Amino acid sequence: MRHGMRVSSAAAATLMILALTGCGVDNGQGFGAQGPGESSQDRTSPPEPVASPVKSPETSDETPDGLLEEASLDRTTDLSQSEEGRIDAENFAVSFAQLMVDTREDRDQEALVDDLTSDQLPTQVRDFLLSNYRHMHESGAGRHIDSSYPALVRSEFAGTAEAPTRVNVELIAAAGNDWNDSLAVIRMRVDVVREGDRWQVIGYGGPDSMGGGIEKPRDVLNELEGTGWRRLPQ
Repeated sequence: MRHGMRVSSAAAATLMILALTGCGVDNGQGFGAQGPGESSQDRTSPPEPVASPVKSPETSDETPDGLLEEASLDRTTDLSQSEEGRIDAENFAVSFAQLMVDTREDRDQEALVDDLTSDQLPTQVRDFLLSNYRHMHESGAGRHIDSSYPALVRSEFAGTAEAPTRVNVELIAAAGNDWNDSLAVIRMRVDVVREGDRWQVIGYGGPDSMGGGIEKPRDVLNELEGTGWRRLPQ
């Protein structure tokens, strides 16, 4: 593990629990793709799209809104119809990312994806968003982002900050499930484009697990690499 953190036997056990409950080190099927009692043969989810770091993060004095305690479809839909500035795009992307991680509520995932994503979103990514939610929701894992821990974003954009045509957003946060109190640091990538008078998701990656068994807010910050990070308000 990076940053000189020693892994004790207890921490190793925690990581194993996280992996078994779908909140552990990425196993190639994605963070949260497997729950207790499932074998690898039971999983039909496409491979998790990789959450690649943004290449050229831009600096900004503005910060997107903070995460909600629970993800909100209504809020995400409203933000997709917001203004055309960079910060508006970031707000939508962050809300969409939180919604994709949170599998606690019953919802029409197919209608959600059709409404909030661009027709240019790769078919395999769309299939992942549908199947991963279905598997995790049916498992009862209760996967979600813990908004009491720090969350940070950085982004790059095409065009101008006042009216970008595309904004690529990277999010770092802490996520867990309802089975235990263990958390893992995750990275997500949500790329959005302006289509007509709406923001639509054109690219998606993650949630990639970066570190398991975190115990304090500082553990999230220890996973940061690179520049351009802005901490969301809590």
